[in-house]
Amino acid sequence: MAKLSEEDKAAKKERADEARAAKKALADEEKAAKKARTDEEKAAKSTAKEREAEEKKLRRNVNTLRNDKALTIKELTMHVAGIGLREPVDDEPTTGKNGRAKRKPSVWKAIIEGLHVKMVECEGGFEVTDDVAQDVAEGSIKWTRVCDRRWEDNRQEFIPLGAGNEITVEEATRLVFMCVQLPSFGFSLSLTSCTCSTAYELSTHVANESLLSHVRSIKARLPSHINLFLMIHGLNSLYCDMINAENAVHRHEVRNALGTGPTERLKTKVVGIGEAQPGKETIEMAIMR
Repeated sequence: MAKLSEEDKAAKKERADEARAAKKALADEEKAAKKARTDEEKAAKSTAKEREAEEKKLRRNVNTLRNDKALTIKELTMHVAGIGLREPVDDEPTTGKNGRAKRKPSVWKAIIEGLHVKMVECEGGFEVTDDVAQDVAEGSIKWTRVCDRRWEDNRQEFIPLGAGNEITVEEATRLVFMCVQLPSFGFSLSLTSCTCSTAYELSTHVANESLLSHVRSIKARLPSHINLFLMIHGLNSLYCDMINAENAVHRHEVRNALGTGPTERLKTKVVGIGEAQPGKETIEMAIMR
């Protein structure tokens, strides 16, 4: 076997060195790639763990009972239905020929104006609509809330929606204002319409035994999950008028019997709806039903 020349030996050695270098470079490259994959997997696991921890924290926060009323009110918008809340026309006379007020201010309007001030102070939303047809009744209030969570029935918990994905939902509560004593020439803020009347609406419904059916007719226009509340204004004033009228009659009868008082017919203020006015117990029983 012929001996390799020095040049051949050098060339062979060079090829071997190149092969070892290429093998080492490949191994280093594979090692670097493996390390990169490992680092990526660790980073992905770390990110997933952080995301899971953040989601867990968010779920815990959205499922924690709130005690901050101020924050709750900021999420609410109050929607009020009532054409009686409109401002009077500028050229509409507000006084009669004798200079007295032509009509008394709306009790409902005064209440709502107070609520409006409170909602503004608490940074809540407030909206008044003239179109009662869009709602169940004149003098009703509903609330909507901007929610950053939704209820998941399967998991029986609230799920956070994330920033920018908030939804607006209607609260399951509806309030209807009912004024017992209606001012003369004023707006009758009834459960169904706005009319001019001097009657006592609640007394009329009780006397006609129509209060329950009236409320049921409103309830029928609401979704089944909505809770209906009635806010009745003026009951105490009505009861006081009834007592005062009874006392006046009693005093008049006693004076006539003793001969110490006038014998002319007693002129008393008409209370409620007059002779058909139900008593206090009858009214309270009707309200309870």
